Amino acid sequence: MIIVLNTNVWVSAHAFRKSAPREILRHWRKGAFDLAITPSIFLEYQDVLRREKFDVDIHDEERALEEVASRAILIGRPPRLHVDLSDKSDIKFLECAKAAETDYLVSRDKVLLDLKTFEGTRILRPERFIKVVRFK
Repeated sequence: MIIVLNTNVWVSAHAFRKSAPREILRHWRKGAFDLAITPSIFLEYQDVLRREKFDVDIHDEERALEEVASRAILIGRPPRLHVDLSDKSDIKFLECAKAAETDYLVSRDKVLLDLKTFEGTRILRPERFIKVVRFK
């Protein structure tokens, strides 16, 4: 199984210890699924994780970024999509999902969640993803 994590989920997994995103991160670390990213997604992860409001220790930031850079499936040049979204910055997640042929895109972003599916990829909130996948 391959998934894409929207930045809000990936950052929440590192900023909030008792959260559905943190549980998803634990399952990824155990090898329950693969995570796909693009260079632009990685840069957004980096930018948002480093914001002061999340108060993530610098060493934890570095470890998190090194981990995703070394373990995630990197989609170097996903095909450009022309999708009518009110937030154009979310298109990169759909581009990654399509290029990696992912099963799920996990997000808290209403613009993405309203799509429900995109070219075979189900778009779910973290809590719903955990229930649907039923990790062992």
